[in-house]
Parts: sequence; C-alpha cells; structure tokens
Amino acid sequence: MKIINMGIAAIFAASFSGVVCGQSNLNFNGASATIEGAIRLSWNSTTGEVYQIQGADTLVDPDDGTTPWRTLYDNYPSQGTNTFWLDTGSFPYFPMTPHPKNSAARFYRIFLEETDTAPTKPDVSITSPVTNSAVSNELTITVSASTDQAELLTKLYVDGQEMRSPIDQTNWVDDATSNHYYLDTYSINTCEWPNGLHILFATAECISSSSSGLPNSLPALVGHSVSPFVPVTFTNLITRISFSEPFFKPSLGQTQEVKAVFAANVDWTLLIKDVDSNTVRTATGSGGSMRFDWDGKGNGGTNIPPGVYYYYVSAQTNGAPLSLGAEDDSFSQESLSSTSSSETWYPRTAR
Repeated sequence: MKIINMGIAAIFAASFSGVVCGQSNLNFNGASATIEGAIRLSWNSTTGEVYQIQGADTLVDPDDGTTPWRTLYDNYPSQGTNTFWLDTGSFPYFPMTPHPKNSAARFYRIFLEETDTAPTKPDVSITSPVTNSAVSNELTITVSASTDQAELLTKLYVDGQEMRSPIDQTNWVDDATSNHYYLDTYSINTCEWPNGLHILFATAECISSSSSGLPNSLPALVGHSVSPFVPVTFTNLITRISFSEPFFKPSLGQTQEVKAVFAANVDWTLLIKDVDSNTVRTATGSGGSMRFDWDGKGNGGTNIPPGVYYYYVSAQTNGAPLSLGAEDDSFSQESLSSTSSSETWYPRTAR
C-alpha cells in the first residue's frame, strides 16, 4: 500500500469538530453527522485514484503510545475532484468498528492505495430508478456496466455506504467488439433510511486478466469508474428501521433493540418469524416511533433455536390521513428486515 497524501479528520460525539489536513491535495474538506449519527466525510481527490479509509477511537493508545488505526473501508474509487464516503461502522473487517454514534470520538485518515492502470475505464450507470424519482418500500435498482477488459465487478452505494451484493446478474460478450456487458440488479429496503433525498451511485472495477500471479504472467491491469449520481426521494410511513446488534447472540445475554420511526402517529405491529414463516414473537404499540427489546425468546418466554429470523413491521395511521406518494397506501405499510442469532447475516447498520 502506498502511504502518501494523508489527511486526518477528528470527529467527536458523532459531530464535526475539526479537520487537520495532510500533504498535497488529498485533504479532508468536510465532515458532518447524519440524523442517524453516521459520519459523512469528503476530501479533495484526483480521478483514477483508489483510497483506503482508516479510523481510530483515540490518537494515543495508553499501552504502547501508538494510534490504533483500523481499516474502515478498502478499494474506494475516486469520484473526481471531490469524493465522499459514509461511515456507519465496519462489519467486513475484524475487529469490527461500531457505528460512530456508539463511539465517544473517532479519528480518520485516508491513504492513496493505488492508481488505475487499465488502458480504458469501464462504463457504469444506474438505469433504474431515474433521477428525482419518489420511491418507497422495497426498491429494485438496475446497474448497467461494460468493459473491454476480462473481468468486471459492480457495487451499489446509498449516500456513500455500500449495499449488499446483487440479487441477479447477467453478463454477455459482444462477438464483434469483444466488449463485456453486465446488468446487475440490486434490492434495498428504503424503510431503513429516513424519508427525504438520498444519493444512489454505482462503481465498476475492471481487471485485465484473472491469471495474474501465475508464473510468467503479466500484472493485472485495473480500472475504476463511478456512475453519475442519481438523487431519489424516499417516502415511507415506516422509516429508519434499525438494530442495535450487528450479530445478535442471546446466549451472551445480548438484547436486540429493534427500532423504527414513523411519519405519523400509528398503530404498529412487529412480527418476528423463523425461516418457515412461523411467528415466534409478537409486539404491538402506538405512537410516532417503535422500540422493542428482543431477548431472543419466543412468545411466552419459550426457548427458540439460533438461526435467521425475519422482522415484519406493519403500521397503520391512527390519526389524520397521510399522503406519502403515488406508490404508498397512505394509510398503512408493511416492511421487512432481517437479522440472525447465529451470526450468519447482519443488518444494513447497527445504530
């Protein structure tokens, strides 16, 4: 990893406190907290560069005097002269980094990891939904990409946070040009975010050959592209569904806090179901928000086995009618999220 052009930003109590700039043009130029307590970082950047973002909860470890940096995100391509990224906690890396709102302080630095070497960059765009759409519930997002290199991988981001892998992938080769074309379909639950404007974008990484690393092979050439940003508006009666534990283990005495916020006063129901669609736990209530502390047991305190469990949140307005958009019922809504008590899946964020 090439460690140059480093910047450090300091975030305290999930709010912007100050920026200490590093060398050259790779400097932080902004930091702010979202309503969920995530941290949005932006920095001066150069097209064709790829970055690694690191974080630390203290600048000086009392045991050895060093800064305990850990990787928050890797292989993040430049978006041009300015690049932004959203810190919601680091689950792919060990040890895991909690959501910023659960840390008293967090410091950041950025490394220039590599520069693109492929002779041509891939093309990538979001073809659905279209710019300035109003969307709700489960949203299907279609990413189109192409390259003249041997391999290509796309990723989808919402507000700078990577989403899960595509639910469907199609690729083919144009015999006349030897270009590779890809159509990837992603799905997100818009109820997991606050209502309002959100930015969708996709990235594509192309690689010249899968044989790199073999004896006498040439180094693989790599290129990255970022799609045009697609602003969309989320409009839901149920919003900001979240979980407190990324890996829920009741055997350790953990409690899973299932939360949601509503766009109006509602009567809500939470059904927790197993993989066979059997309801194992039920909770109801009313108001503008929901919080249910699940101890991992079934109705009546019965023991249930570890596994994947699905959370169905439904809500119905108990006051004046609420208009949320053409695709909404306006009076009721059901949303699906899931988590696991056997460490096989984690929610979008734990916050």
